[in-house]
Amino acid sequence: MLRKLVLLFTFVLCNGFKLSGNTYTSNFKIPLLYKQQNIELKFISDKIAVLNFSGFIRKNCIINYTYNDNNESFDYSPDYNIREIMNKYLLTLNNIVYNKTSDKAYVTIRSRLFRNKHTIEFKNILCN
Repeated sequence: MLRKLVLLFTFVLCNGFKLSGNTYTSNFKIPLLYKQQNIELKFISDKIAVLNFSGFIRKNCIINYTYNDNNESFDYSPDYNIREIMNKYLLTLNNIVYNKTSDKAYVTIRSRLFRNKHTIEFKNILCN
């Protein structure tokens, strides 16, 4: 039994400190519309992530990214679907960070359409 617990703990630690292979989710209500939005962020490799939107926005997107380990931030290249969402709803993404300690990712979205900004927290599905 103790051996199984040690193996489980090791598995969680190993997956928690690398992005590749991890899946993160976020659920929130869109301000003013009060519609539910769900986002699943799945890191396929150390360079590619997939975003699945369900709820008010329904799209699947691919992101090419690089992660800067020193300041825990991302540089990304969005695909056509993400650019389409950003243009349609007048969105900009700011301050995309990953906290290794809590194993959570954060994205601040600013909307010129709704004139507000919102920070989205992505939680690892293995830790929920």
